[in-house]
Amino acid sequence: MVGLAGYLLTQEVYNPAAIVSRVAVAVFIPIYAAFDALTGIGTGTLVRLVSRLASDQSTTFEPILTAYWTSGTITAIAVIGSIAWTIAMLSEAVALTSPARRRPAALLSVIIFFVTGWARTNLMSPDGSTISQAWWFVLVAIGLATLIVAKPRLPALLLVFSGVLFGAAHTMPAGPLGLACLFGAALYVEFGPKNQANAQKCNAALKAFGAAG
Repeated sequence: MVGLAGYLLTQEVYNPAAIVSRVAVAVFIPIYAAFDALTGIGTGTLVRLVSRLASDQSTTFEPILTAYWTSGTITAIAVIGSIAWTIAMLSEAVALTSPARRRPAALLSVIIFFVTGWARTNLMSPDGSTISQAWWFVLVAIGLATLIVAKPRLPALLLVFSGVLFGAAHTMPAGPLGLACLFGAALYVEFGPKNQANAQKCNAALKAFGAAG
């Protein structure tokens, strides 16, 4: 559902950035499904099996559970999914930016991608549960840069924040905040000034047609 929501935001947008976002979403959806199955269903199954063992036996399986959760396969899937999501949201922010600002917005999105990758590696714990204050300062700086470069500002800001936050971690607080930003961007795209202007144009055209008839 998260991937589908991201795809629908640029369903009627046709430019190179929108194409990149659709490709990235197409990568994210199966990767995220695989990650969810491995971490959620897989871990839950192992926990249920361990819970049936005697207490002295279950302690020997705790390292196995930890090894499963931190395995190279799951880590690789998580990294690929996070990268795909970040690229999708940054590309959508560029796709929805006005043509006059699209090129500098694209350049900024590339810079944001590499900055957030560095910040995720150096300013957060591996599981995303511990976020340093410096990481939040980086996020604020990214937001200010987006407000300066992109127009319309609000959807670009929300999409960039969604990519950075949910791409960094799915856990509290980054994950839910990222999804909230995606929801806000969807509301803007659906009910924002552009759609209101189009609706007014349609109503005017219908009135003119009725008057002519």
